[in-house]
Amino acid sequence: SLAKQCGEHQVYLDILLEEATHTNRLRKYQDALNYIEKLPFEEGEKSMKRIGKTLIENEPKGTTELIKKLCQEQCVNPEEFIHLFVSQPSELKDFLEHLIDAQSARCSTGVYNTLLEIYMREAFELKCKKRNAEYKQVETAIARVLRTESKYDATHALGLSKMYGIESAVIHLYELLHLYHEILSHFCDKNDYGKIIHVCTRFSSQDPSLWITAFTYFIEHRYVDGIRACLKEISALNLIPPLMVVELLSKSDVQLSVIRDYIINDLALQNQETQQHEQSINELQQQINEMKRSIKDLTTKPKTFQATKCSACLTLLQLPTIHFLCGHSLHQRCLYNKDDPKCPKCAPQHKQTFEKQEMMQRSKGDHDSFFGQLKAAHSNGDAFNTVAEYFGRGVIY
Repeated sequence: SLAKQCGEHQVYLDILLEEATHTNRLRKYQDALNYIEKLPFEEGEKSMKRIGKTLIENEPKGTTELIKKLCQEQCVNPEEFIHLFVSQPSELKDFLEHLIDAQSARCSTGVYNTLLEIYMREAFELKCKKRNAEYKQVETAIARVLRTESKYDATHALGLSKMYGIESAVIHLYELLHLYHEILSHFCDKNDYGKIIHVCTRFSSQDPSLWITAFTYFIEHRYVDGIRACLKEISALNLIPPLMVVELLSKSDVQLSVIRDYIINDLALQNQETQQHEQSINELQQQINEMKRSIKDLTTKPKTFQATKCSACLTLLQLPTIHFLCGHSLHQRCLYNKDDPKCPKCAPQHKQTFEKQEMMQRSKGDHDSFFGQLKAAHSNGDAFNTVAEYFGRGVIY
C-alpha cells in the first residue's frame, strides 16, 4: 500500500507478483492487471513489457486482452509484445488474429509470418491426430492469410508449408511465385493424371513448355489418354517438331499407333503451309517480273503523259507542269519542295522502301541483334524462319 500511495508503480507490481508466488493466488495477478490498466499509458506499456511474460503464464486471457488495448495506441509497435507469448501459443494466435483483423495496416511482415507458422504447426498436429474437421478449419484460416499477398514473405511461407506438409498452401504459393513446373512436379509425384492435365491447361498460357513436361511423364507411365491430350496441345502450339515426338516415344514401350492421328494432322498442316508459301512465292515472283518490265520500259521506251488533271489539286493542268515517271502530273505551284521535286502521292511509299533498305544495310553489322533474335526464336521453335528472313533480306549471303 505504501508503494502504491507513493506512486512507486513498479515496486508495487513487484510486491503483488511476490505475494502471488508465495500464496499461489490468482487474485494477485488479476490485481496487477487491473493496476496496470489504470496507469498512464507510458507507465502501463513499460510495466507490461517488463512483467508481461509472468502475467501471461499465470493469467493468459486477461493479460492478452490488456495487451490488445495497449496496442490500440498508434505509437505502440505490436511486435514488441510477441515475445511475451513464447509459452502460450494459443494466446499468441488470438493476439495476432486480433491485430490482423483490427489493425492490418500497422501489421508488418513478421506478424503475418508468425501467425502463418502457428496455423501450420497446428494444422500439422491436427493432421497427425486425424482430426479432419478441425484441420479443414485451420486450413481455411491459412488460406485467408495467404490471400493477403503483399503482407507476408512468400518464400518463407513456402518453406513453412513444405515443412508442415500443407498441400493447399504449397500449391497456392507455387502459383503466386509463378513456379508452374513445381506445381506440375508435385502432382506428377502423386501420379494424379487429372490434376496434371488441369495444371497444363490452366497455366500453359504463361508457360507452354508444361505440355512437353507432361508429355514425357505420360510416356514414361504409358498413359495413352494423357499422351493424346498433350499431343493435341503440342501440335496446336507448335512446341516441338514431329521428329522429336517420335524420338521420345521410341524410348518407351508405347506403340507408334498412339501418335498416328498426330502425324497425319501434322503432315496435312505442313502440306497446307507449303501450298500457302508456294502461292506467296508465285505472287511475289509476278510482282518482281512486273517491276522488271516497268524498269525496262522506263529505260528503253518513251513515256507518254496523258493526264489532264493535277494529281494534287485535281484541277485542269496548266503550264508550268511537272510530270513524274510514276504517271502522276502536278502544277509546279502544287509542289511543296520545288528544289527537290518528288511525287507527293508516291513519296511516302518510296520513303518506307528506302528506310527498309537503310535498316537492312545497318543490320549487316549488327551481329548481337541477329543472335538475340535467333535465341528468342529458338525458344519458340522458330529459329529457321528467323535465319530465312535474314537470307531473304540479303543480310546473310
